[in-house]
Amino acid sequence: MCIGRSSPLDGVFIDNLGDCKIIEIRHLSDEMKDKIKNELQIICYGEYALSSCSKYYSLNETIREFNIRIPDDENKKTGIIGELLLNVVIRTIGDMNIVSPLFNLEERSFKKGFDIIAMRRFKKGFDVTALDDNNLWFIESKAGRVNGSQDATQKISERVGEAKRCLERRLNEDSSQLWTNATNSVSRYLDYRDEKQTVVNIVEGASNSGTSLDKNVVLGGTVFCPFSSEINKQKILDIHNTIKNSGIFSKLQIITIQKQTMEAVIDFLRDLENGDE
Repeated sequence: MCIGRSSPLDGVFIDNLGDCKIIEIRHLSDEMKDKIKNELQIICYGEYALSSCSKYYSLNETIREFNIRIPDDENKKTGIIGELLLNVVIRTIGDMNIVSPLFNLEERSFKKGFDIIAMRRFKKGFDVTALDDNNLWFIESKAGRVNGSQDATQKISERVGEAKRCLERRLNEDSSQLWTNATNSVSRYLDYRDEKQTVVNIVEGASNSGTSLDKNVVLGGTVFCPFSSEINKQKILDIHNTIKNSGIFSKLQIITIQKQTMEAVIDFLRDLENGDE
């Protein structure tokens, strides 16, 4: 079942299967590069970066800082590029507003805890009094390359499964540090006082139940492999239905991304820093 196929950016194709979206990034087009470049400050730091007069929140410094933070470890590097692409894709789809930064603002690393926190249909000028925890979504990103005899579907199924286990574990554990990090990241991301306090209150309220049963989640999986092996849409729908029917989450969405390599993204960011883009 395919509700619709769209191409919101040159080289990017989205198969909308309702609560599942299958994204192909066929090539890193100029339009996709512009999207990454234009969104990078707010992705990494939040809304405050756009109005700050500090040079450290400027685009050039943000690019430099991102490149510094890319780890040498291959698995961690794959993970952070996958999370960056998921961030860009969610912003491109446009039905959720991300309210947490990519960067860990206390130390030179990427954020720990929940990968992404988002509010559905939340935007500047929205009636914040209408928001509640039904609008709150926790998003987990897992990425990897195919290895051995794996194909794209096998790898993406593995990554989505790992995202599910990770969120289920976190949402059911009693961890004050997890939720303190979550509220702090939201508070630092949002720049408008009324919106900030409303969303912080919703996140704090969500922490009180200590269960995944009342939480909305997005499981994000990214696979880097040639398009000679494509993600099987029916398999993703089957995974969604299995997890949904287990009842461990309130609402569930799955977003999968396939791109041939991650090196093009890393090279683009380095070229930006060097002034070659």
